[in-house]
Formats: sequence, C-alpha cells, structure tokens
Amino acid sequence: MFHDVYFNPVYIKDLLKAIEFFINNDHNGIFNISNSKKISKYEFGKIIENKISPNFNCINPCSIEKNNFFAKRPKDMSLDNKKFTNLSRYMFLDFEESINKFIMTNNCE
Repeated sequence: MFHDVYFNPVYIKDLLKAIEFFINNDHNGIFNISNSKKISKYEFGKIIENKISPNFNCINPCSIEKNNFFAKRPKDMSLDNKKFTNLSRYMFLDFEESINKFIMTNNCE
C-alpha cells in the first residue's frame, strides 16, 4: 500500500450521522465529510491488518511514484471537514475506535 498517499477515511456510521444531520436541518452547500485526521494508505492498512490478524504480515509499503497510472493522482487526498464540524458540532471517531467498532459490528475477528 502507498506510504506516500494520504487520505482521511470516514467510518460509515459517522457518514450516516452526517447525512442525518442534513436531513434534519436546513443547510445547503458543499461539505467535506471525512475524518479529522489524515493517514497514509499504508498506515491505515497496517492498523486494519493488526486488528484482524496480528501475526499476518502481508501489507507492505510502496510509493505511488513507482506506479505508472494513466491519470495523475495526488499524494494528499485529505479533506478539511471544519465547515461541517463547526456547523454540526459533530466529532468524528478516531481511526482506531472506528476500526474497532467496525470489526465488532461485522465479526471480522
């Protein structure tokens, strides 16, 4: 997984809370719904791998620059969610907590 590409994934239940907020309130515009912190694709994959199978070591780092994608891809795909969090006062779960809840809910262990 790319060690040099960053994003801020969102837990599905956080996304549903954001959608519910817009359904129940009269706000228009463009809002970024994302985690408040960014993480590399590699780091995120390793967290998931370690939660599901700590002894399984199959995720390795690589650079996006070593891939010949037809379309250019940004290294930083993170979003600023302050517009939404300031309006809604909603606090997104951190990565570890999101992954733990997802695993518990879906019995991935």
